Amino acid sequence: MADSTLFPKRWAALTPNDTTVIGACMGIYVGVGGDIVASGQDDITATFKAQAGQYLSGRFNRVLATGTTATNLIALYF
Repeated sequence: MADSTLFPKRWAALTPNDTTVIGACMGIYVGVGGDIVASGQDDITATFKAQAGQYLSGRFNRVLATGTTATNLIALYF
């Protein structure tokens, strides 16, 4: 039997914003590939090169508008 804690219980469209905290999501689904500039719970920012249909796992805190070129993003939550 699969561990149900590995699957999201809810999701929401994600619009990149330089100041908005998105909460403790478990990952991001990428609809259209490109760069994703994001920070984790420690507020350290990194750029991820993402492909269409990719799932980025991690506890993301923010997805910044500045530098993010990927679109159709969906935040996945516990």
